Order: sequence, then C-alpha cells, then structure tokens
Amino acid sequence: MLSKPRMSRVAVVQKIIDNKKAKMYLEIGVLAGDAFLRIKIKNKWGVDPHFTIEPFKKFRYYFKNPFNIFNEYFNMDSDTFFDKEKVRLTRHGIDVAFIDGLHTFAQSLKDVENSLKYLNKDGVIIIHDCNPLSEAAAIPAESIDEV
Repeated sequence: MLSKPRMSRVAVVQKIIDNKKAKMYLEIGVLAGDAFLRIKIKNKWGVDPHFTIEPFKKFRYYFKNPFNIFNEYFNMDSDTFFDKEKVRLTRHGIDVAFIDGLHTFAQSLKDVENSLKYLNKDGVIIIHDCNPLSEAAAIPAESIDEV
C-alpha cells in the first residue's frame, strides 16, 4: 500500500498564505530560518531570542526568495515581543502565525493566546510540534533564562 506523501511545514504555511491572500505573517521560533526564509510573503516578522541564521544563508535566500528583503527580525523572546510591539501588532494584525517556539505546553499556549489578540478576521494560527514523532522531538527548547 502506498502512503500519501506528507506536506512539509513550509508547504502547509505557504498554501494557507496563498489561499487566504494573507498580508502579514508572524513566525515564533525562527532559529536558523529553515522555514522562515522559504515563506513567500512581503510582510514577514520573525521572533527568536537566539537567531542562528548564518549570514551567507540569509544573503543566498535574498535571491531565492526576494520577499526576504522586507523581513523583520525581533531578537527577543515571544513574551517580550508581544509586550513591546503592541502598537505595530494592532496596526498590522496577523493573518498567519506559525508557532514553533520553546516546545512547552505553557509557552505554546501563551503564544497562541497572545497571537489571538492580534489575529485578523479569518486569520490562522499554525502550531508545530504538537504531536512529536519521538521522545527526542518532545524535549523542550532551552529558554533564554537557561542559556
């Protein structure tokens, strides 16, 4: 029996953005930018207290995805982002949010609740790592306080 191929997280996010004609994308937990840099949308905000995107990778993705020229990076934890960027969030709202932060129930719930405050009508929140495929995948990311 043939199994259906699984869609990548980038493909899922991009399909939602395209179908909704979304204007504003927020990604919490960008880290190395593996998903973030591939997403094609002009208004794209990335939040992570420990970005590890290599400069050459970022430069290369300007050519692969010209929308990356407009990216905004917030080098802070998501709680700080939602606290400090209230005015901008209210002005722009969020059409699609991808939550892939600390991988703990408490923080993921907090990120969803904060995103809901600014979610535009018919907006979508996508949560990654809800059903980890292995015990190793279920280990929470280190918080900024533990580093």
